[in-house]
Amino acid sequence: WYSEGDDIGDAMEKGVKEAQNEGQTLLFNNFRLKDTEQYSKMNEVMIQAKTKSVIVHRSNSLDTLVCDVRDCFQDPSGLERGYPVDAKGNKIELCFERRASTIETLAHLEPKNLVHHLAEAASFPDEQASMLKKLGYAPAKTVLVENLFAFEYSRSNLEKSVAEWELLYESLGVKADPQIIRDYLTPDVESRDRPKKHSEVIDNYKVIHHTLVDQAKELCWMIRRE
Repeated sequence: WYSEGDDIGDAMEKGVKEAQNEGQTLLFNNFRLKDTEQYSKMNEVMIQAKTKSVIVHRSNSLDTLVCDVRDCFQDPSGLERGYPVDAKGNKIELCFERRASTIETLAHLEPKNLVHHLAEAASFPDEQASMLKKLGYAPAKTVLVENLFAFEYSRSNLEKSVAEWELLYESLGVKADPQIIRDYLTPDVESRDRPKKHSEVIDNYKVIHHTLVDQAKELCWMIRRE
């Protein structure tokens, strides 16, 4: 929908009109909603279209940080997160390609910025809920990534995942049949290995562990020991 001379608001306006004309639902994914001039028309278009929203959040911010570092994502503010390394501690830059590589990628985290990054990520749901309210969107609920995909690691988590998917659809205005969700998820029950211990994916794990214990004990629950 974007053409030269348009901004994101113009593109969204075209997308909304096209979806409405064809009787379709437009699903829009935005990493972090912003109240800036660049997004003002987009927000205006979305609000006029009576957009429903849901906040999808990964509650374990340490997992998010490790993933971002291994994928070579740096903080937009420039505050260093860390860098990816191989099993011997050598810097590597496989980034997204690590998923198709036989080389194991670990995260070497920057301890002096650790608590800041974890706290910032943990505040995301409240921050975005406040932003949605400020801009005029309808109230949004938060669903957790861990619950959505818990069924992939254990059959005992299936009902937890079904309930979380129900909440996600409900937030978007859809009354979902839990049995349909259950039937859809069941083939992938226990299809993935459980997440590794953080000592196996964080190169400087001992330093990071001590940093949390010393500076932010309330965040120590994020450390996966088994």
